[in-house]
Amino acid sequence: MDNELIVLAGATGNLGGRIARAIFKRGANVKAVVRRNSNPDKIEVLRKQGAAIAEVDFNNVPEVTEACLNGSCVISALSGLREVIVDTQTLLLDAAVKAGVPRFIPSDYAIDFTKLPPGTNRNLDLRREFHEHLDKAPIAATSILMGTPINCWTLRPWTMPLNSSQPRLSTLQLQDSCVSLGIKSAPEGWRKPPVQ
Repeated sequence: MDNELIVLAGATGNLGGRIARAIFKRGANVKAVVRRNSNPDKIEVLRKQGAAIAEVDFNNVPEVTEACLNGSCVISALSGLREVIVDTQTLLLDAAVKAGVPRFIPSDYAIDFTKLPPGTNRNLDLRREFHEHLDKAPIAATSILMGTPINCWTLRPWTMPLNSSQPRLSTLQLQDSCVSLGIKSAPEGWRKPPVQ
């Protein structure tokens, strides 16, 4: 990962901060894209860890596009309801595409919402709605569907192809996802799923 630039939205949040630390441990550079009114103490923590900071208005696509320039991947750790998961994340996706970023990781980090009927869970329905935009976007995408933290060791995490015209199936390693989320390492005897 050396010299790669990972653009991370939501880095001032709990999950985003954990993702940033995990990325730093792997040797990549992080550009944290944050709201202008973000907590200055949290921004300072990111700066001290080595993150470049881009303070933006998430409603301003050209501004967010500039923040995404030269990124090898945009990771969304945004959290919220429709205004954030659908609206803001769609603007972030559009900016990533305009900036020429090759991969987008949406803020899924959940159970496999594609296997549940619509209307089962409001938060998962919002992710499903966002994926309608993502499926049409000309960008590679990786969803991290890993279950709830309590299920971290029992579910087989995987990534799904999000656009059949751009097949891209890979396997998320459970150990990495648990460590990234700050959960104790996988139990002894756990085996990594085979790469597909």
